[in-house]
Amino acid sequence: MIKTNNNYFILTLAVLLCYSPVYFANYAFSDDWYYLFSAQMDRAGILKWDVLSGRPVYGIIRYLCATFIDDVSSLKILRLLSVSSLCLLSCFICHFITKRDLLQNHAQRLAFTLSLSLLPSFQVFSAWSVCFPYIAAVLFSALSYSLLVSRLNFWRIIFTFVLLSTSFAIYQPAAMCFLFFAFLDNSLGKGTPDRKKLSSVIAVLIAGMLMALFLSRTLPFLLYQEVLSRTSITTEFTAKLIWFIKQPLTNAICNFDLGKKVVYLGLSLLFIGLGLKKLFSQGS
Repeated sequence: MIKTNNNYFILTLAVLLCYSPVYFANYAFSDDWYYLFSAQMDRAGILKWDVLSGRPVYGIIRYLCATFIDDVSSLKILRLLSVSSLCLLSCFICHFITKRDLLQNHAQRLAFTLSLSLLPSFQVFSAWSVCFPYIAAVLFSALSYSLLVSRLNFWRIIFTFVLLSTSFAIYQPAAMCFLFFAFLDNSLGKGTPDRKKLSSVIAVLIAGMLMALFLSRTLPFLLYQEVLSRTSITTEFTAKLIWFIKQPLTNAICNFDLGKKVVYLGLSLLFIGLGLKKLFSQGS
């Protein structure tokens, strides 16, 4: 327990130090200026836009926090909230993998958690003021999975659905981290995946995605009698698949190197292949 608590302290300190520029420096990015303007002139517009985007909880949070936003320096408050959320998420990830006895020792778990905490996505979420609730959405998603699989019963499933739906209502891509924790638990764990547990995971995820559809299509129409075109469901499955391979998948393989050089792509694939080989050899 003492060793684990030390890890929590190290993680919190490391995150606070690494991200210290975002809550010490005064700056604003493009959308931050619009948020500053709306916080003073059109707070209702903040809520409406986020509801139309299928993110009503995000809109409520931004609407309430607009009270504290009056100049560029006040944006540091939002970024500090984001970094604080990342500290909590880092500690939760460490607790999650420790409780499930993933990886071999505390040092590996600490290094793994730190590497996740420094991902480009979390750097953007922490440095960009308007993204300050996004890390909380990842944390809600993680908590929903952990709660669901710890002990299956009706009320836990309901509460899990509420947490996951809240995550979707803040930022849809962050809510899909639910699958990341399912992968950690079922692919890196030492036991055989439980079919009943996996069925519950799939069922709750589908329910959460259906809620996300309701939030992006039905709720905006009920409240404002309009929906955004970008929330439409695509029917061009082939084009979408090609886009996924050329953009998100390639970017992920290249570790988000925008140059996408062939040599770097080959090295990344080799590194991933060696990791998968090691993973499967341990599983056997």
